Amino acid sequence: MKNVLPLLCSLCVTTCFLVAADPTNTPAASPASPASSGASEPVRDAKIIDWSEHVKLMENLNNEVTVEGVVVEVSRASSGKARFINFEKYKKGSTHCHGVVFKKDLDKDDAGWAELFNNIQGQRIRITGTVTNRDGAPQIKIDSKSQIEIVK
Repeated sequence: MKNVLPLLCSLCVTTCFLVAADPTNTPAASPASPASSGASEPVRDAKIIDWSEHVKLMENLNNEVTVEGVVVEVSRASSGKARFINFEKYKKGSTHCHGVVFKKDLDKDDAGWAELFNNIQGQRIRITGTVTNRDGAPQIKIDSKSQIEIVK
């Protein structure tokens, strides 16, 4: 029986990878509600992913997505080479999704970035960009302020 458990675990993991890698295995998009339906929720784009949906974000590595969430903090890398837009208080080793702006992009318009970072604190925003993997955490690289939208 001890030899069966590792085999079953291995089979489950392999199956998960195969299902996730299958390009024909995509969920059908749900139809959007018409604006006149009186619904209190705004119509949401099917490509918008909540910042907390780690698995869904990691399934979209190297794809462009829009991530939505409330900004808890904007932090600076200890090296000074990047700024992070965090939807959760940063903890070392955390695998939460975040946006990152690297120094070369910050240097293009330092005052404009500083103003944007102040304005988004505590706000619900959307970041559109390519999902990359940084130490097990989904990361959205931000090259331009136009990739960030404050949700009204």
